[in-house]
Amino acid sequence: MTEQSYIYELKDLPRNLGFPLPLDQVGWMICHKNPLWVLNATFVCISYNRKQYSPDAPADAIFSVHYPGTTIPSAGFLHDEIFFAYNSELAPRICELFKGTSFFRQPFVFTPEIAAQCAGLHERLKHIHEAGMADNLDFLALQLINSCIQAIHNYTAPISCDDNMRIYEIAAGLKRGECLDKLIRKHNLGRRKFYYVWNRLFNVSPNQYRQEEMLKQAQLLLQHTAMPVAEIAYNCGFSNETCLFRLFKQKFKMTPTQYRKQERMLL
Repeated sequence: MTEQSYIYELKDLPRNLGFPLPLDQVGWMICHKNPLWVLNATFVCISYNRKQYSPDAPADAIFSVHYPGTTIPSAGFLHDEIFFAYNSELAPRICELFKGTSFFRQPFVFTPEIAAQCAGLHERLKHIHEAGMADNLDFLALQLINSCIQAIHNYTAPISCDDNMRIYEIAAGLKRGECLDKLIRKHNLGRRKFYYVWNRLFNVSPNQYRQEEMLKQAQLLLQHTAMPVAEIAYNCGFSNETCLFRLFKQKFKMTPTQYRKQERMLL
């Protein structure tokens, strides 16, 4: 496999077969960490080799689907990643592949068979301008997606009620502002087990969950109290007032002060 990241542009390449899911881009990302950005297309992502870069990372690969308008946080372990980008108009059709699920993120085992498919895909990406290659890549992408879905089905294992309760207790601790690593140790869970069960119960990462809860709390305080914004930031667990402003505006498209003013006008 390549040692260098590269994004291949396929959007404007000619197609002959009219395949229903034409690719706009294929990303081949090495030692990658997701940047903070809002998506304007549909992305199907295969993340693997996390343990290669971080010894404490889970060994499992992650298969995820992200739709237009989704905000991808800058968080998580370094990893290698293959992504398929599709035009935003294809989002409903992609969603149908996952039985209408608006959020899909699941662990799976990156088998030698899947690795071989990835290697074959990468070899063809070197020849994207050859006649018929764009059609071939459209098909190979769907074939690889199907293999990952099958691997997810094979990976599925029962989770005990006790495991579920421990994850919900960790979630409650995160809402109180407690450290994730300490909570995992406190509840006697390995990181691999924690992330496996967490991903089965929640549609967001632990960091996203904590951030969402902090923003909800700040939202309520802005609505129902006259507490200064700096004090709200401190009480909700934000590192400073600037951090609250940035994240609040990112989510609600307005500053905390503007939000408070709007809410008072509605009363």
